[in-house]
Parts: sequence; C-alpha cells; structure tokens
Amino acid sequence: MDQMYITFDRARYCVRRLNATHEIGCQASLRGNSGRMYMIDNNNEFNSYLADSKTIDSSSSFIITLNIDLFDSEHMDRLMTRLDTKLNGLLVYLKSNLTRPEDFSHDDKCPNHRESYYLNQTEIVNWNPKGTGLFFRSFPFPIMLIDEEDDYKLLLDYYKRFDHTQSTPSCGLELKAFQNAAHTSKTCIRRNDISHSLIDTEEALCDPIGGLNIYSKLSDPLTITPKQRQEKSVILILATTDSFQMFLKTKGSTGGAQQPATSLITFLSLAHLIGQAQEDLNKLDKEIIFVTLDGEALDYSASFRFLFDMEHGYFPNEDKTEERIKKEHIHSIIEFHSLSFINNPTSVSNLYAHPSNLINQTFIDKLLNKTSKIHQMPVNALLPPASSQIFLRQTSSSSFPVYILTSTNQSQLSNHYYHSFFDDPSTLSINISSLEYNTTTDFSQWIKSIVEPLGQTLIETFTGLNNNLTIEQEIINNLVYCVLKNINCPLIHNVSNETTGSSFESFNQTSLPFSINTYPTATTPTFPFVRSILSYFLRDRTYDTKNFTETTCKEQGQNDTLRSYRFVDGYLPSISTDKKFSSYCVRSYFRVADSSSPAFSISKYDLSQTTYPAWAESRWSTISLRLFIIPTKTHEAVTLIIEQIYLEYDSTGVNICFRWSAPLSICLILVMLLLICGTIVLALIPVYLTTDDIKHNTKSNKLSYYTIYASNMTNGRSRTLSNMNDLSKQMLRNLPQSNMKLNIDSARFLPIKGSTRTKRQISNSGITCEQAIELDGDLFTTHDIIRLPTICQSENCRQRFLKKNQNDLRTSNHRIGTEMKFNDDDKTHNVQMAFCAFSITDPYDRISNPTDASGCTSETSKYIYLLDQDSHFFRLHPKTFVITFVGTLNCSTTAYPYSMAVQRNGKAWTLFTDGNLYTFDVNTVQCQTTSYVSEQEGLILFGMNFAIDKLTNQEKLYLTSDSSNPPYRLATLDINSLEISIIGYYYDLSARAELTGTNDGRLFGLFEGKPYIIAEINATNGEILSQTAQDMIQYTSDSLNFAFASYASNFFLFVGDNSFTDIFLFDSSTKTTFKQTRISNGIVGSATSTCM
Repeated sequence: MDQMYITFDRARYCVRRLNATHEIGCQASLRGNSGRMYMIDNNNEFNSYLADSKTIDSSSSFIITLNIDLFDSEHMDRLMTRLDTKLNGLLVYLKSNLTRPEDFSHDDKCPNHRESYYLNQTEIVNWNPKGTGLFFRSFPFPIMLIDEEDDYKLLLDYYKRFDHTQSTPSCGLELKAFQNAAHTSKTCIRRNDISHSLIDTEEALCDPIGGLNIYSKLSDPLTITPKQRQEKSVILILATTDSFQMFLKTKGSTGGAQQPATSLITFLSLAHLIGQAQEDLNKLDKEIIFVTLDGEALDYSASFRFLFDMEHGYFPNEDKTEERIKKEHIHSIIEFHSLSFINNPTSVSNLYAHPSNLINQTFIDKLLNKTSKIHQMPVNALLPPASSQIFLRQTSSSSFPVYILTSTNQSQLSNHYYHSFFDDPSTLSINISSLEYNTTTDFSQWIKSIVEPLGQTLIETFTGLNNNLTIEQEIINNLVYCVLKNINCPLIHNVSNETTGSSFESFNQTSLPFSINTYPTATTPTFPFVRSILSYFLRDRTYDTKNFTETTCKEQGQNDTLRSYRFVDGYLPSISTDKKFSSYCVRSYFRVADSSSPAFSISKYDLSQTTYPAWAESRWSTISLRLFIIPTKTHEAVTLIIEQIYLEYDSTGVNICFRWSAPLSICLILVMLLLICGTIVLALIPVYLTTDDIKHNTKSNKLSYYTIYASNMTNGRSRTLSNMNDLSKQMLRNLPQSNMKLNIDSARFLPIKGSTRTKRQISNSGITCEQAIELDGDLFTTHDIIRLPTICQSENCRQRFLKKNQNDLRTSNHRIGTEMKFNDDDKTHNVQMAFCAFSITDPYDRISNPTDASGCTSETSKYIYLLDQDSHFFRLHPKTFVITFVGTLNCSTTAYPYSMAVQRNGKAWTLFTDGNLYTFDVNTVQCQTTSYVSEQEGLILFGMNFAIDKLTNQEKLYLTSDSSNPPYRLATLDINSLEISIIGYYYDLSARAELTGTNDGRLFGLFEGKPYIIAEINATNGEILSQTAQDMIQYTSDSLNFAFASYASNFFLFVGDNSFTDIFLFDSSTKTTFKQTRISNGIVGSATSTCM
C-alpha cells in the first residue's frame, strides 16, 4: 500500500435533520469516526459476527461494512444492541446495480402520517409496506453508502489483502460527516441567532427546509387589469418538486423517477395541452392554476405554507392590483402523485376522489369514458399520502373536492423504491444510457395516454365544447429526456433567455435533482427549470405571431406588473403558427413564493409547538470516507522503539549509516546492538505509563482496577491490573526479558503533590489531565489519557457530564504516583510511574437483560416510554440513551397529559389534566377514549404505573394521589371495570409522587421535594419501607414536570421545569445517582412494562 489513505469520494452520506420535537439522521464526531473495518455480506455472517465475542472484544471500535440487503430496522437494532458504543460507524455497500434489493425505502410505512388528514381516525393504511422508517431515526454515528461497483471492488480487495485478525494488519475506515445542528429546530434556530449576534459574518448551524412554490396560469391576452374572481372559479393542478433519500451524494442521481418526476412530467404535459386551448378558456370566468409545491416530503410543509399564504391574503403575491385567491374561490383540486409506469397492457392508474358529497361524478365518468388507463377508486377509500390531504384538513373538507391520480396496488404504492435513490429511470423501463433527445419510449407514450383524455375532459367540462386536442409526442419525449437524463437540454435553452439558459450548462448530463431543499440557501436548478417550462407552455400565444426584437419585448413589460416578458429562441414543437421567427417575445404569468413552513415566518412563533411542521436541516462542512491499514501491536512497538532509539542515541552513532554511507549489513548489526542496549537502558530509567481505560471496582467506590499502557516499552500491550501479581506480570511483559530476571518486591500507591504540566490535547475521545483540573482533582503528567465510561455519545456530552458531576468526582480523581522496586541480578532498581486515574462507575455495565415474562412483546421489553406535556410520545433506549420520536397523541385539544403507564402487551394508559383517562398503542399512538369516571375516591389527578402483584403474579395498575386532596394515598385501578380502590395512606412522605414497578414485584415511588426521594412502598398497605434521598436533585417544587421508571433493577428519573427535563440514572446496587443528559421536552410520564 503506497499511500496512507484510500479515499472514496463518491460515497453517499446521511445527514442530520430536526423538527419541533426531535432530531433524525446521523452524527459524527468533530474529527470524524474511525474504527476497525468488519465486512458482513449475508445473514449467516451477520449472526456469526454477533455471536463471536472474541472478535467483538478484540477492538474498542468498529466500522461495520454491511451489505445493502441487510440494512433494515431489524439488523440495525441487533447490531446497535450487541456492539453498543463499539459501533463507531456504518458503511453500507451495493455490489453492483444488478444486485439492488427488490425493495428499498427508508420512509415510514405510512408516509407523512404525522400530518395526515386522518389524524383523528384509528384506521391506518401502510401505503409503503416495505418502509423501514430508518430515515426518521437518530443514529449517534455516521452512516455512509457506496453504490459504485468499482468502489465496492476496491474496498473488497483491500479487505481480502489484509487479513482481519489480531496477528496481521487489518483495514480501518474513517468517516467524517460532522453535523453542526443538534436537538430540535427551536434549539438550532436560536443558536443561529446567537451566532449572528456575536460575529460579523453570518454563520448558521441549520436552515429551514423548503424552497419555492411556483404557480402559473394562462395569461390574459392583451389586458393589464386582472379579472375579478367568482366563487368556485379556480381549479388548482398540483405536483411536487421535492423528495428525500436517506443517503445524499455530492454528484449523482437523487432518485425520484416515479415520485415526483413522473408526476411532474405529466403535470407539465397537461399544462401544454391546456395552453393550446387558451382561446376558448380565456372566454370563461374560470382559471386553471398550475402549482408546484416544494417541501412536501417532510410533513407537507409547502402545503401548509400555501394555505397559510392564501388565508392571510398573500396568494398570489407580488402584484397589489391582483385580487387575492381565497378558499371560497377554489372549485376543485387535481393532483398527480407517485405515478408509476408498469410496462403492462393491463396496468392502470387510480383516481381517488374526496369528499363524496362534493365530487363531480359527471367529470369522472367523462374521463373514464375517454381512457381505460384510469380507474376510479371507491368514494370511501382512504386517500394516499398526497398534498391534497392538507388542503382538505385545513378547510375541514367542506369547501371543494380533490382528485388524486396515483399508482397503487391494493392500498399500496406501486413504487418499491419510494423516497430512495434507487427510484431511477430503470424503474420506468427506460435504458437511460441509450435515451436520446426526442426518443419515443413506452413510458412517454403512456404519459400521452393519460394527459390527453384528462385535458380534453377538463376543457369539455369547463367550455362545453368537444375539443379533442392532442399534444405532440415530441414534446413529451423531450420532457422525459430533460427531466430524467439531461436538464441542460435544447428544450430549456429554447424557452429561457440567455442568462437563465447558461445557468444550466454546469449541470450537463445531469437529471433534474429531487431532494430536500433549504430556504433561502437552495441552489437547485429545479426551480428555474420548472418556472421556465411551465410559464412558457402557458404563455400568451398571441405573441407567437409578433416579430418583436429584444428591445421591443422589454418595452412591452415596462408598464405591466402582472405578467413577465422574456426574449427566447422559441420551442418550435410548441408553436402552431405557420410563420416562424428566429426569436420570440414570451408573455407569461408566473409567481414564486417561499415554501418553508409558516413556523419560520410567523413572528414569535414557538418552534416547539406542532401547529405547523418545523423541519430544518443541519449544515456540515466536510464529508469524507477513507480506508487505512491498522498495524499490529508488535509493529507499533517496534516502530516506537526505533524512534526512541533514534531520538535518544543519535549522537552516539545511530545516524552513522546515513552520514558515512556504511554497508547495509553493518548498519543492521549496529541497529540490532543499539536495540539490545536501548532496552536495557529503558529498564533503568523512570517509566511513565498512561491510562487507556479505567474501570471501576463494583465492590467498592475506591479505585482499584487500572488499565495501563506502556507507551515506551517493548510491546506496548495493555492489561488490567487488580493486584500485585498482575502488576508483576505486566512489568515482565513490557520490560526486556532477555538476560534479566524481574521480581517486584513492593509497590505502594502514593498521592503525589505538584503542579500540572503543559496542556496537551490527546484524542477526540479523551480529555487531558489539565482539563480535568477543573474538577479539583489532583492530576498530573502530559502523557496521560483519560477516557470516560460510555455514558455519552459525543465529546461535548462527556465534557458536560464531567462539569455537572464535579462534586461526585472530586473525591475520586487522583494523580497517583507509584514507586516500585524490582531485582535484576541482585541489584535493586526503583521505577517511578505517574498516571491520571478516575473512579467513575459505568452504570450500564451492570444493567442486565430484562427477564422474560408472560405477555411481553419484543417492543415492551426494550424501551422506556416517555410522554411530554405537549402529547409527544417517545421511546428511550436505556443503554444507549437514544431517544426516538414515535408520534403525537390526539387525545385532547384542551387538556394536557399528566401521567402514563404501559402494560406488557404494549397498551399505554394516560391521564390528562381534565381528569379523563385514555389508552393508546405504543406503536401506532392512536388514542382511544375510555369510560373511566373521574374523581373516584377523591382522586382527580394521580401518578400511576403498573407493577406485579405478588399474590397473583399479574400486572396491576397502581395510583398515587396528587397534592390537591391530602392525605396522600396509594390506590389501584381495575383496568376492566375502571374502578378505583384505596389501598392505604403514607404519612411519612407528604408529597405527590410517580410510581414504577420492578419485575420482581416491588413498588417504588419518586416523591417530589427538595431533595427528591426514591422510596419503596408496601403494595398491600401503602407503608413506606425505605427511603433514598436524591441529594443532587434540588429543584423547587412549584409547577415541575417529573416522571419515574425502572429498568433491570435501575431507576430512571425525569425532572424539569416544564421547559426542559433532566434525566438521571439511579444505580440501585451502589445507591449512586448520575445525571445523564438534558432534553428540551417537559416529560410528565415515563413507563416501562413489568417485562423489565
């Protein structure tokens, strides 16, 4: 290997995005993530690796290289659980385009379900049944993907050349993809504002997601004053221009061939057909407005913005003389969404219409009579995930009908690669390499078979005329070529002025990109492409007969603020006049508007609210993927010794070979002699050992286990030392053993006083001794590395952990000096060692797996469930502290959650502040009302959770009263009859509480106070059996949110002031509390099932 790194510069990468409640995507450390590469090609290899403890224990970090067929939720969950923090990154590979998986979509099974028209209904359709939902999960490590066949072969070649065992060099990978933003959109936008106030140049951490909504219509011929609109006079034709993929690529296909490209081509073709009927349509008091929406892939942000602008009088914008369009003006909506071409004579597209009392069945019947390619779905069929859902939802389905044309198969989208880069032209039966400009394909003919009958039906419905207009096949052929293969095509240059046309030259041989855009930083060519073609197809065609010069064309627009004018070459297939000119003046109507969510434009809007979606995308600077070779420990040690000898003994002649050009054999002999002499000398001088990882002795809070690394010894191996014998063996391994006998007579550990030496940054995953001085620890030496236990996923988190726990650490951080004696041929030598040490418990080392219990599901056995005061429901992984947003409860619009409990079967119970009790499934988050009668036994509000009844071994729902009606008491709620029974009173603790149960049948409460107290409660009479004060939780008691949960004999405490929640872990074996992290949600309910 001639170079230090092999760079893969065509890799796809995962980035971070945020909304009002959580973050999704991937994150890398600031300097990048690296680790030993381990390649897994199939399911057998995957299972073998997870079962191979020896291999997993052989390295502190792995970059798993995974076949794309295995990249799904199940394999990711198993991998993350097994490796925990050793999983430092993931590289997914595609062997070749011939081996692409049959299904590959990381959107949800029900796309955009968070903002669905059906939020208040329990029935859910999995339109995307193979969706893994991985796009909407948060990963604390970088994930990349290589999809170029030669990149895969190069990767495989190096992996095979360097055996992945401990005795030979192995491959390592470095992934750099640090994301600037974190937490939520609210946090990130606030940090943007702070950053701008402190520095002169703008430095943003994230940008609102959105681009431009574009709308155009037929231009009124030769009039300046716009028409006055009548009610029910506007038909909106909708299509989207955005998509998302989990893996981005700097240069390469973004996918989106079926959605939104096919819909957009159909949309533009229909615009041209409508433009051909301009003369007839302009005689009517009706308008057909074509609208593209950008920002729909993430919770329909663009639709929300469109309707917000319409409601507030901003649509259309720009011209003050034009009457604004209101919802009462809308006659109907026709939308193209996720159209899929299947080269099958029997395949059809489905037309969904809603609501049944407003749809025009005559229009539908006329359309169906003109074509067999469209099939009407039943009027009560649930609508697919399209923008029209938001138009219906925001207008209460009472104003106008919507018609959605899409491709479905038994309530499933036909697109197997929905929102994936695999959604390319091959899915449309197009050989993209052989596709040429103006090539007729089965796909372009299929578009024509849909557009013509739809356009004819629209014109006939509006005008009453049987005008059998047709569209030139060449126009559709050229649209297909431009959109799917090369946006720098003749068409775009024909319809654009010189300035706009030249902007596409840098995108030569590039398909139209469909991705998530950010406003106002989006530089995508999609917007000028759509705007230019759409407005040209809907131009004032009377200008096709006028031979204007460029100067006279500009003069036409001097007094016209309603329309735009541009001088172009002209697109001949679209021009029907007999006389042709070399150039044309195009008079057209179009508008563009910001499509980002109203959440970012409303003054003082609280971005933590969910009234509107609030998606933002993180910024990043460096994306790179590099392969390197990891040497063996022996190789490292030999290299280190040679360097030491060279540096220490250069003056004695080591450099003589190079200075005097001595023969190679003499040089080698000299180097060997110096090696032998050097090792003896090293044994006689002070030896400094560095800590690589310090583990805690679970039997005592004293530091007694050390892992040391002899950086200037022979083989540099590290070993855990727990007693004198181990220490002796370690010295024997590291000190020269030839011609020497080593016996350690004594070793005493002494605190050494002294000043801290020069600060030195060691690595991304550690802090220096000097940095740790902030904790008042008496620390020493620049050689030392300190690594915290795996409580945090990032360096910033580790630093915060140290600072926030300095009181606990103050007594256990030591600079330790060790004085040892050893005998060498009856001579006694003293060796001084100094190193930093921490005594920090890693509570996760003692978290056991949950016990199996009847009725437990895989879901309820893995997570702690959280509910915040805004009805946002999350699940927390108790080992990795990864928090995943599941959904928002729709239980009540006037009250807020107060407490929550979860059964083994995944059924959750939640009490709201109005005293109503609801249930919901932890997976679907669909709320169900109950017949519970409030204020039984004087209990209005109460904390609650399930625990095991030791007599019946069944789970029982226990309640504890709040402060509104003392004395405080323990009760149960029969989950069948929904009746409350009082068990007893606890007078020792007069405070409101939250409950949790353990899987051995014990009941515990977290009692509010200063400090908070964890108490075990007798479940039969309410007696307090024990109390443990949480001295580090010193919040005031007024209007706080708090919650309590147990997991595998440990307790999780959630306490905050309604604007945030601090998460604590109480280790029941050591009676020690650790503060883990802070989130911006006010958690009011937490629960684990009794499976834990």
